[in-house]
Amino acid sequence: MKNKTAGWTLVELLIVVTIMSIIMVGISTFFNRALYFVRLIQAKTDVQRDARMILSKINRELRQAKASSVVVDRLNSDMPPYSRIRFETIKGSTMCYYQDGTTLMFQESRGDFTFTPRKLTENLRYIAFAYQRTDNNKVIHISICLEKVPYLYVPGAKALQVSVEEVRIMNEWKN
Repeated sequence: MKNKTAGWTLVELLIVVTIMSIIMVGISTFFNRALYFVRLIQAKTDVQRDARMILSKINRELRQAKASSVVVDRLNSDMPPYSRIRFETIKGSTMCYYQDGTTLMFQESRGDFTFTPRKLTENLRYIAFAYQRTDNNKVIHISICLEKVPYLYVPGAKALQVSVEEVRIMNEWKN
């Protein structure tokens, strides 16, 4: 007579469950790391895009400024020095870029009408406007640092973008 046993023993079931658990932990770790890198790359792309857009916009408008109208200061004592720039363009508009916490704001005025301030980015860490030399008010340096945190609960995970641009003002230069 043959002894037929059907089913699994307890030891066999425990071994299968242990192997499946190890495989599932490995798969979930792989997907978590892949998601982390995707979010980090997306954050880097976002801050690089914002930096290029902001510097391009400031550069384009500052080149059309009247050199004698450029004022570099700060919004209030809580903001870094040299974090606001105001100027009048050759078309008569007044432009203002300023840091307000981690937000870069832009405001335009035309004649007696002042537009509502617009957010250019909420990922601003620092912006500074400075003259290259004190005897030349034709060239302004713009330094910007943007920072984005892809995960709120992962310490040290940040995407940073630091950019510096030199802008030459082309209009109404006076010593």
